[in-house]
Amino acid sequence: MFISKNKKIINKMGFISDQKGIIDRYFREQQGWNEHIKNTKNFILKSAEIKNKEKVAILGSGWLLDIPIENISKNFKEVYLYDINHPKQIEHKINKYSNVKLITCDITGGVTKQVFNLIKQFKKGKQKVNINDIVYNDFIFSEKMDFVISVNIMNQLDNLIIEYLERFNIFKSVELLQIRKKIQEVHIKSLPLNKSCLITDHEELVLNDKNELEKKNNLIFVDLPKGNFRKKWTWKFDSCKTYIKNKKTYFNVIGIDF
Repeated sequence: MFISKNKKIINKMGFISDQKGIIDRYFREQQGWNEHIKNTKNFILKSAEIKNKEKVAILGSGWLLDIPIENISKNFKEVYLYDINHPKQIEHKINKYSNVKLITCDITGGVTKQVFNLIKQFKKGKQKVNINDIVYNDFIFSEKMDFVISVNIMNQLDNLIIEYLERFNIFKSVELLQIRKKIQEVHIKSLPLNKSCLITDHEELVLNDKNELEKKNNLIFVDLPKGNFRKKWTWKFDSCKTYIKNKKTYFNVIGIDF
């Protein structure tokens, strides 16, 4: 597992700037985001009701915007927050919770570092690297978990990696899609059956000034679990038209308990 004590890789691949962009966008878009955050928290709490209350892992904890950390901390004996980078503000915030621990790691199971090294190799030799050299390892938890929550992270796992690869224009779109699929497939496989809650955006909606849908893009390229119960909602992600120039961007989100 890639432990990112050295910030060089995640800085160059855009993880730090993306994380900062999330909190900046939240402050601009609170009205649209708050409903999504409420739906996310409520779904997590509903899923948590039927789980063993010993150890819980939260994947993609980030700024804790969409995580009912107070409730989770009270109801679970041990809480583990996993992310590739934990903002300093969150390190300070969780100090009041004696049972909450931060785990800094690559949730892709090492794909991030491999892709960085493949591009480093390409820069040196100016030769195309073999996409099949990437090894997709299952994500390994630090403890045996009773409940695992994947929070609005599944689509992001491949997104920044693909954006980084696209800078160098060495892979065809079909090859990039192969990477996306494999990362998403391994992520689902890493979530334990009957102990998991998955929340992810699965469609991107692009709207014009009249709120008319101009385009719909798939964000998930693998089959999602059927689950015990589901809920769907729309996240008004960007109404200020900065994510896609002159367009509003919403996401269709799904929560699955399985």
